Amino acid sequence: MIISKKTQKKVIYNNSITNKLNTIKFGNFAVISLTCGSLSKEQIEAAKNTIKKKVKKLGVLYQRLDRNNSFPITNKPAQIRMGKGKGAISKHIYYVKKNEILFEISGISKSFARRALYNGSIKLPLPVKFISKEG
Repeated sequence: MIISKKTQKKVIYNNSITNKLNTIKFGNFAVISLTCGSLSKEQIEAAKNTIKKKVKKLGVLYQRLDRNNSFPITNKPAQIRMGKGKGAISKHIYYVKKNEILFEISGISKSFARRALYNGSIKLPLPVKFISKEG
């Protein structure tokens, strides 16, 4: 079989990563992002703590954001002259894709899960949507 030089080293990418991000794996109910954007570490922790307060020990909360997908943001202090390096790391940012699952819950009823995930989603700057495994 003769292969031309242009197609010989061409890489075929599999676009199935979106299916991995927007399917419920661990829980029965989840929150997905409707748009792409960025979340800071503090916003994620605030949402997670709010959901945990509602759920308590009745259900299990799963955080689906990948910790390896964070990017450091550097910042120099105010009233500093230019030069002398880049500056210290001030915060970490997580980039969220469209239809990516942020949190999952299992072990509680649908109405209670909807209420808990809604209270947590108030802390996030992105528009989110509640979904369930049944449909």
